[in-house]
Amino acid sequence: DIISFTHDGRAFEIHKPDRFFHEIVPRYFKQSRLSSFKRQLNLYGFELISAGPSRGGYYHDSFQRDHPELCREIRRRDIRLHSKPKSSRWENSAPDFYSMPPITSSKEARHQIGCNQSDTDEKGEAGASDTADSSEQSDTERTKARKR
Repeated sequence: DIISFTHDGRAFEIHKPDRFFHEIVPRYFKQSRLSSFKRQLNLYGFELISAGPSRGGYYHDSFQRDHPELCREIRRRDIRLHSKPKSSRWENSAPDFYSMPPITSSKEARHQIGCNQSDTDEKGEAGASDTADSSEQSDTERTKARKR
């Protein structure tokens, strides 16, 4: 494999950088250097995972395996020349993907990352609002724990 999602589908890893930049990148991106590609990932909010089993991978709340609809939430950050760069939220630790529940539906995925669902709710999902209400407190607790 040249590139793949991690086992849990919440991050991706580039296994063979040379092949990735010669075979994959030219098809989809303008960048031709690893440093340029990494800068673009950063500008779009992807975080480099610096510790744990997914070390070296890249993570974004809205980039998950089997949930392409979440990609609509990915936005390029506004570049401010006078502002200092923010440190990575994973600087001292890696996200604990093992403690996160598996994502089973698009609605649940959007709920976990805190998206406004009013215009993106899927019709006909039985019990979806009940599930969202009952898991709201645990989602809030997980979000607080991740921010620490």
